[in-house]
Amino acid sequence: MPSSREKDQDPDIFIGIGFPLGYSNTGIFTQSKTTIEQATYNLKNLLLTAKGERLGHPEFGCELRDLLFEPINENINDRVEEKIKESVNAWLPYLSIDQVVTNHVSNRLNVDVKFSLKNDETMHETVALSFEAFEEIMAADFVPDFPT
Repeated sequence: MPSSREKDQDPDIFIGIGFPLGYSNTGIFTQSKTTIEQATYNLKNLLLTAKGERLGHPEFGCELRDLLFEPINENINDRVEEKIKESVNAWLPYLSIDQVVTNHVSNRLNVDVKFSLKNDETMHETVALSFEAFEEIMAADFVPDFPT
């Protein structure tokens, strides 16, 4: 059985499918060619899914969105990192989280997650995510139309 490095170097082998789901020029789902590329898709999928959102796997996901509604204090960075590592350890144990950088501005939480594969720590990648609370409500100019 070929190693993950051998699979990554073989142009005829696909590792998985990309997210969001969509068509490629071959007419089927976009496919990933390398292990680190598929790991990036898997990590994004995990972190952007709220617990309870996925049917059949109510524990799948991460509770990052929940942190948007809690008070912002000096512990926010540690809490974000804890939630990410907790989810990755449960669902993507083949990944090592190397660094988590957070930036909380107003109602937006920006998170950069640098990770590597446990079986090949020379392969690093970064996933950048942004979460917003009440984006539509804050941006809406609602004027009720009451009869006069």
